[in-house]
Amino acid sequence: METEYHPAVDEAIAEQAPQIPRNKKNNKLKKKRRFSDEQIRLLESIFESETKLEPRKKMQLARKLGLQPRQVAIWFQNKRARWKSKQIEQDYNTLKANYDNLESRFESLKKEKQSLILQIQKLSQLLEGAS
Repeated sequence: METEYHPAVDEAIAEQAPQIPRNKKNNKLKKKRRFSDEQIRLLESIFESETKLEPRKKMQLARKLGLQPRQVAIWFQNKRARWKSKQIEQDYNTLKANYDNLESRFESLKKEKQSLILQIQKLSQLLEGAS
C-alpha cells in the first residue's frame, strides 16, 4: 500500500525540525579566540628558536602567558604540524619545478637527437650517391 505525498506534511515537519546553520562562516564568527595577539607573538618568536619545549620551559612560558601548560604544549604541537605541512608543500613545489625543468630539457634533447639523426641520414645518402 503506497502512501500519498502531501506537501503540507513536509512543511510541518520542516517547521518542527531544529534549524541547523547552513553557513559555516557563521559558526566561525562565534568561535572564541583562545590566545591574544601578544601571546601568539611570543609563542611564534619562541617557536623560531626552538620547536620543542622542555617541561620546565613550558611551565615558565605558560606562567608568563597566563595559560595552562597543556595549552602551550598543544599550541607547539599544532604549530609543528602546520610547519611540517608547509615544509612538505615547499619541498613539493621545489621538486615539481626541478622535474618540469628536467622534463623540458629532456624534450629539447629528444628533438635535438631527432634532428641529428636526420642530418646523419642525409649525409649518409650524400656519401652513397657520391660513391
